[in-house]
Amino acid sequence: MTLSLPMLLLLLACGLGLYLYGIALVWRRDRLTAVFALLLPPLGLFALAKYWGERANNPRWYLLGGLVLLALAGGLFGWHVLATQQREEADWLRSHDADEARRVASARARRARALTSLVRSQGKVEIAGAATGITVPQHFRFIDRSELERAFAGTSDAPAADTIGWFVHERVDLTAANAWYVRVTWRGDGYVAARGLASVDTATLLAAMRRLRQPDPTATQEQEQTPQAHGFADLPTFDPQTARATWVVALARPRSEDQVLECQAVQLGRKGLVLFTIENMAAARAELCLRSVRLLAANVYFGVGQSHAEHSRMLDRNAPYGLAELITGEYVDKLRQAQARP
Repeated sequence: MTLSLPMLLLLLACGLGLYLYGIALVWRRDRLTAVFALLLPPLGLFALAKYWGERANNPRWYLLGGLVLLALAGGLFGWHVLATQQREEADWLRSHDADEARRVASARARRARALTSLVRSQGKVEIAGAATGITVPQHFRFIDRSELERAFAGTSDAPAADTIGWFVHERVDLTAANAWYVRVTWRGDGYVAARGLASVDTATLLAAMRRLRQPDPTATQEQEQTPQAHGFADLPTFDPQTARATWVVALARPRSEDQVLECQAVQLGRKGLVLFTIENMAAARAELCLRSVRLLAANVYFGVGQSHAEHSRMLDRNAPYGLAELITGEYVDKLRQAQARP
């Protein structure tokens, strides 16, 4: 329903005309009552009741009709103001939602173009200053850190400081909704001891992991929160002969029952480690997830004298954390504490 200005003016004019004529009839009987009824229209009800029973020139119908039309005009005007305000708010919300949708679509399009432009390579990957490398397995391609920095500078996809690059299967379309990749990280923190892992049960590891992944209580429902660990989809295992460990964690975000997997494999060396990680993998693809990180870890090679077995207690620097802390994520706090020491 649309209220036009002429309709509102017509109602006001008719109501005011009827009311003023009724006031004129009251004036002939009681000027004081007429003045108060004119200045304060609600007092017109008093005049209406006072002269209701008179027969000659009775003002009641004029006063009553005028008050009804004036009240109707006022009500329609108030409804029009409220409806206009609500319509403007709805238009603003639609415009805001449309702008947000365009912004999200634009960001997705930019990300898709960036993913498509990434240069992939084969052969061997040398980790600078680590005397360590990775042979790119068959059907996999490597995307160097420099490519990721070029494509994702200033975005949430920008590589972390310790990221070497991504490994991508040749059949994976990175722009697809179910795309996955393996992030490879080099940590040159020193020799990482693995002997403590056997003395720590999986319940203790899981408890520590959950403690570190506690959700942010200040985060709103719209904000993404840190996924919580539900358990190990594949228990941590360590092979002392190859100095290689693998584990798979089942995760789920708060208020969500859908679980995703985080698969990791680590190859320990004399002066550091190479870590392979797949995040947000569907639970139905658990075998693919674990096999991929395990295959890539098996293709890590070290220079002469740089393997984990060639560790020297007298010459080598020990990392401030062990394999158990690496699995739970506690190694970050251990590193921070070590750096804070004088």
